[in-house]
Amino acid sequence: AAILGEDGLIVVDTMEDIAAAAAARDAIRAHTDLPVRAVIYTHGHPDHVWGARAWVPEGAEAPHGPDGGIEIIAHETVEYYVNEFANVLSPRYALGGMHMYGALLPDGPEGWVVNGIGPRLRVGAERGYVAPARTFTDELELTIAGVPIQLLFTPGESPDEILVWLPEDRIALTADTVYRSYPNIYTI
Repeated sequence: AAILGEDGLIVVDTMEDIAAAAAARDAIRAHTDLPVRAVIYTHGHPDHVWGARAWVPEGAEAPHGPDGGIEIIAHETVEYYVNEFANVLSPRYALGGMHMYGALLPDGPEGWVVNGIGPRLRVGAERGYVAPARTFTDELELTIAGVPIQLLFTPGESPDEILVWLPEDRIALTADTVYRSYPNIYTI
């Protein structure tokens, strides 16, 4: 999601790889050229964090970038879970995901259509994770680009998951805590 603020964008989750995130970024750029002010990771699963480099060019992260840089914000445990998923549990999650999502089924009218929570994740795509510079434990209230935001620790599908609450608009970005499909059972 991208939140349009007074003088910039707030990106909530960055997609599964640099190419997918760049396509989303370019689609948004067709409507606004406001700079990205912050990236918020709702949790450390690959489809939420590995596209960050498309939004945060090398050297642009806070506090080093122009105008103080692009702030990356997440729960204090997201770094641990990104590492665990990418380096420790990856073989098991990949196998479970292939079974649950039908990744080995052929494309076409007789085969795979959608996995329930979105299109296929691309295996071997270029990762672009950027570590958060600002973390929190239970709750964080802040204003970014003129937008009041409340971040709440709400573990669910992932033990590092947060909810993004926009109080003025009464909008909750629930990440993978709520979605309209069969739940992720491969983690069990």
